[in-house]
Amino acid sequence: MKQIKFIISDIDGCIADFIKPEFPLKQDLSENLSNLESIYKSIRQPAEKDFPSILFGVATARSFYQSDHIMEATGFQGPSIFEMGNVIFDPQVGVFNLFEFLDKFKKHKVVINEFLDWRRKMFVEKILEGKMNGILLKPMMDRTMMVTYEFENGLEQKILTTLESLMPDTIRRAIQEKILKVLVSKGAIDILPNINKGEALDYLLKIKQIDKNQVFAVGDSLHSDYDLLESAGIVGCPANADIELINYVKNRGGLISAQKSTAGLIDLISQLKNL
Repeated sequence: MKQIKFIISDIDGCIADFIKPEFPLKQDLSENLSNLESIYKSIRQPAEKDFPSILFGVATARSFYQSDHIMEATGFQGPSIFEMGNVIFDPQVGVFNLFEFLDKFKKHKVVINEFLDWRRKMFVEKILEGKMNGILLKPMMDRTMMVTYEFENGLEQKILTTLESLMPDTIRRAIQEKILKVLVSKGAIDILPNINKGEALDYLLKIKQIDKNQVFAVGDSLHSDYDLLESAGIVGCPANADIELINYVKNRGGLISAQKSTAGLIDLISQLKNL
């Protein structure tokens, strides 16, 4: 692994499989404690001895609030990406919003702050729940840069239509102009500034002066990890990854584990040592 300087992995489906808690509760680690400890003992502890200069981080749709103790348990506490690329953690700086530092948002900071104000009102006043006539929605209130609702599969279009009807015109235009973006997946809708994990990784590599070919990125979801892997020189995925992502990794000549989640991540790092 001498040429590798940065290893970055998604959390859910790669580091472990969690049941997300209701905010403001923190993630319960008890059911995955042995998995997290095995990552530390199998990956981080040996690396601290044999490859002390390698950085280990995470890249997730989760918030920093729901991730920091997972990072601590695994030892993956290097530069990291949260909220699909919108929030960055740099151990030397702390936590910050990436849009403040990207050239493409220089002219759009006012509308993004308007979006964040709207987001707070949506969650605090629970407007959407009232509009949906009793349909159970779960707002991911720990996220600071995203409007995220989870709900029963099949209601995506209905909820999106309702959300659009509640948006101020400035936010609707920002989506049309691709300053903001809407991501729709099974049982969830995200609205966020138009940043992805790949752009966030590009930013981290620039400030840390690391070449992309010195980066190993691990993901399991085509929906949220494709851009991350595109920005890394070496890529991998566990056996539980989307088949489309597995095919992508295969076409890139990347590493594919026959094992799932935690065991898969440990296996991938083991394979990486042989490159």
